[in-house]
Amino acid sequence: ADLVMTVNEPCADLVRSRGGIAAENVYVIYNGPDPARFYPVEPLPELRNGREHLVLWVGQMSRKEGLGYLLDAAEELVKVHRREDVSFAIVGDGEIRQALESEAAARGLAGVISLPGHVGDEALREYMSTASVCVSLDEHSALNDRSLMIKVLEYMIMGRAIVQFPLKEVSRVCGDTTLYAATGDAHDLAAKISELLDDPERRETLGRAARERLLDGLTWPDQVPTLLSAVERAAAIGQRRLRGDAPRRRRRILSAEEQ
Repeated sequence: ADLVMTVNEPCADLVRSRGGIAAENVYVIYNGPDPARFYPVEPLPELRNGREHLVLWVGQMSRKEGLGYLLDAAEELVKVHRREDVSFAIVGDGEIRQALESEAAARGLAGVISLPGHVGDEALREYMSTASVCVSLDEHSALNDRSLMIKVLEYMIMGRAIVQFPLKEVSRVCGDTTLYAATGDAHDLAAKISELLDDPERRETLGRAARERLLDGLTWPDQVPTLLSAVERAAAIGQRRLRGDAPRRRRRILSAEEQ
């Protein structure tokens, strides 16, 4: 390849250093949310299932998403700490949804954890606007540490307080606008969630700061100028190649470890 478009700076650094692409031909185009689609709306109290607070996870349910930690944290908050003021929603669909429903029921959490399945944009805005705390549960890996989790960017633009594990790139982007639980530690996850549930002022401060940070160059419309520049650059390279004055690059495939 003569030109590469990638989704964040760690991936761009990898392309520059190991892919042999000239720095001026590497373009970072963030897969950020569109403010025309993600914007706060009035909370919908019934989504809290009669409780004061809603803790929300959104995404595609798979075994790698760490949702077992959320079940563990919910069980600790409800059964150990005897919190009767919090409910949980795991919104989305995927291969383990039925298993999660069965596990929640087996733990006596069926009335606390709801799994409504895939929802449309309007319902998604309502869930996020109603949630007191949003969570992301992705753990450390070479890929995850280079990634920006889309759900986290969506939480940010919606002005939500977030609890998550401290992945490298997500931590760089979120900074101190989120709370970080120890990776793979359901007990600390429960503690951080509880901390925010008990501190409405801090939730508001973190949510506002996260939204401001996201709106400072990370939304999808913000990527349009870079995308157009990349297209123009690619067209220019193509024209040079047609004229015969641009050498063809030998393609190199990155290994799984490099990716």
